[in-house]
Amino acid sequence: MRCCRTVRNLTALLGATVALATAWSLHVAAQEGTGALGGALKRAAQAEEQQIRGGGQPAAPRATQPRAVAPRAAAQRRAAPRAAGHHAGHGQHDACAEACSECQRICDSCSTHCLNQVAEGNQDHKTTVQTCLDCAEICAAAARIVSRGGPFSETICRACAEACNRCAESCEQMPDDQHMAECAKVCRKCEQECREMIGEAGDGNR
Repeated sequence: MRCCRTVRNLTALLGATVALATAWSLHVAAQEGTGALGGALKRAAQAEEQQIRGGGQPAAPRATQPRAVAPRAAAQRRAAPRAAGHHAGHGQHDACAEACSECQRICDSCSTHCLNQVAEGNQDHKTTVQTCLDCAEICAAAARIVSRGGPFSETICRACAEACNRCAESCEQMPDDQHMAECAKVCRKCEQECREMIGEAGDGNR
């Protein structure tokens, strides 16, 4: 019995010794890790302090910029003038097309007036019947082509400007007639818009 108790006591003592040794090893390892981390932080702080004393500034983290932004912004700046020019040209097309459409309407109305005058025996309106009818046809074609920005816009505008000029000259021969005076005025306006359109198209083709 005494021998068994001795064995049990030795076993318990051995277990306690092992546990104590393990706890001490963990304690030493923790102290060494804490000391290493503290030393690293201390060295970093000392280096930064020396840099500040030497007149420098602590190094700041470098900001990274996406390289694709600059080329995209440059492309947008290059495209802006072209877009502005496109919108300006489209506005000129609209103004010319509107002038042609109005001139076509007024010339048709004036041709009807001239026919009535001829029917009443006023033979002076025979010529203006034809000039107003032809000018109305050309203006109608010009309004359609120019409004859609067709490739023959410059060609039709040259013809329309010439037709409006000749029609206006004929109508201006009768300044006392209100219909004729109004037709001449509108034809001159359409002629001007067409000539401006021709100048714009010529600038664009150079």
